[in-house]
Amino acid sequence: MNNVNSSFNMTDAYESTEHVYFLGIGGLVILAITLLFNLRQSDIPVINKRKWYEFGTEKAVHRFNSNATNLIKEGIKKTQSAAFYLFADNKYRMILGPKYANIIRNDTRMSFRWWIFDELHGNLPGFEPFKELAHTGIINDMIKTKMSHSLDALTEPVASETVASLKTICTEEQEWHTLKLKQAIAAIVAQVTGRAFLGHDFCREPAWRDDIVRWSYQMITAARELHTWPKFLRPIVVWILPSCKKLRETVDVARRNLEPVIKERHATIAARKEKGESGEAGSCALDWLEEVAQGRQYDPIAMQICLAFVGMDTTADLVFHVISDLSQDQELINALREEIKSTMEGKTFTKQELQNLKLLDSVIKESQRLRPTGKVSMHRIANETLKLPGDIHVRKGTYLGISTTHMMDSSVWPDGEHFDGYRFLKLRQNPEKANTALLVSTSPDHLGFGYGKMACPGRFFVANELKIILCHFLMMYDFQITEPYEKHSGLYGYMTSPSSDTEITLRRRDASSGDAW
Repeated sequence: MNNVNSSFNMTDAYESTEHVYFLGIGGLVILAITLLFNLRQSDIPVINKRKWYEFGTEKAVHRFNSNATNLIKEGIKKTQSAAFYLFADNKYRMILGPKYANIIRNDTRMSFRWWIFDELHGNLPGFEPFKELAHTGIINDMIKTKMSHSLDALTEPVASETVASLKTICTEEQEWHTLKLKQAIAAIVAQVTGRAFLGHDFCREPAWRDDIVRWSYQMITAARELHTWPKFLRPIVVWILPSCKKLRETVDVARRNLEPVIKERHATIAARKEKGESGEAGSCALDWLEEVAQGRQYDPIAMQICLAFVGMDTTADLVFHVISDLSQDQELINALREEIKSTMEGKTFTKQELQNLKLLDSVIKESQRLRPTGKVSMHRIANETLKLPGDIHVRKGTYLGISTTHMMDSSVWPDGEHFDGYRFLKLRQNPEKANTALLVSTSPDHLGFGYGKMACPGRFFVANELKIILCHFLMMYDFQITEPYEKHSGLYGYMTSPSSDTEITLRRRDASSGDAW
């Protein structure tokens, strides 16, 4: 009893001191942020700078989060497509006009991997997958040396997994029924991508699929919340924020689910090697990572989570956008179905047949043009202080990227604000631009996959996966989206995000008619 009373007395004694302490810390944080915001980085303008009557940076950050597109357009106009700053999430971000895409594309003084590490808190618990991506380089090596050379071998497994996932998630119900589009697509892509990364059996485990989808959504929420805190406080705040706690719990669950699978896989491969047998070794990323690592230390669980995220997140978003765009144009859907039927007569997929789906290739690239992952691409962090043409001084540690608003500009693309599924199919007829019209091609005018040395290395696999998923979806289902088109997607800061509320109404097509699969 005395101990209990003592405890309460101790609380009473320190209560006011504790409040003063935290108020003091809070005041110092606000002061530090205010001073940071008022510290001029250079002569480069800050577009969403703090108003003279505003204390702190909250309203400036709100303007960025709610109106980044117009702020970027204002900056492009004000600087004649040179360079400007936006203040967001307690840091300045340098935005460069599209003319700088060619200048920075292969500049090794800037890093995309380290930008991901810093932007997505790779040094903090729960975000370990991004530490693996930045520190080891194993994922990039695996994609370039293994996955990109295995596209033919992966095509049929990905196709069969697509059918299995569609039948499970979209069902075979021939009556109209409704699903949340974003959630359904995320689950489908997670399972299909998992076939390439984890093999046949485990990719169909609902627990793993749910882990990955859950971690992806939780990670984005937690990362945004952490960005509202100064960087020096994040190692403390990460242990307090509920969103970060949920993220760590999901990583722990994923570890428990995946660890036995990895151990069993490695043991099986080792046993086969001892016996001189071939078998399934080298058929998925579990094996490729081990081969490519060549003794480098890595966390296989965190690596698989990272692979699943980068393979699922932007791919699922692009599938969402294509279906959203197609829902507005039944004639285009019919034309795509005709192309698929004439090209894929045996319903078997090869790399060459996928390349022959030229209208589908054009449709996907057009959706990506109108709604890239964000209004800024080619993200980098400066590894050293440097100078760019136009007397632009970039300090070490600066976040920078290229504006993508020109991708919707009618001065670059005729009638650029509107969707034209045939745009890139027609562009193929121009010998000078035919190569840039392909989905996997990159150029300063279309930064959907980035540009230059650090362009997305997995885009060839992603392009095949997108076509396989969309082929099966179009041939297996009739669908419609009644929600107004402009509500299908939204923006947070300069990042494009499909709406979680968008519903799709669909039904299984009658395969006996010969016009459906």
